[in-house]
Amino acid sequence: DHGGVRHAVAAPRRRNAFEVLLGDAEDVPVRCTTTSDGSTVAGRELRIRVKPAWSPRGAARFLDLIREGYYDGAALNRVVPGFLTQFGIGADYDARTRWRSRTVEDDPKPDPPVPFRP
Repeated sequence: DHGGVRHAVAAPRRRNAFEVLLGDAEDVPVRCTTTSDGSTVAGRELRIRVKPAWSPRGAARFLDLIREGYYDGAALNRVVPGFLTQFGIGADYDARTRWRSRTVEDDPKPDPPVPFRP
């Protein structure tokens, strides 16, 4: 949901194909709740800005996994505030098995290059 309008992001099954439908938006906001002890009690909110222009295939796959609930119960291994969050392995074995063979090709290098700002 971006500004009250839903945008679809999908990684089609055809090789070298992807779709990112954003309208005039530059990013896709993702919000989730974290806990420190694995409980279901709501903890802190984690806000993620997915930038499909930087990595369209990677963004499409990440959003597919989010939609499926792949990261539900996964640990956050490393967080660098304002820069990066490294997710752990999904907690659901069946979901991991389904996604394991669905590789994603590297994205082309963005032009112009994305500035590195940690």
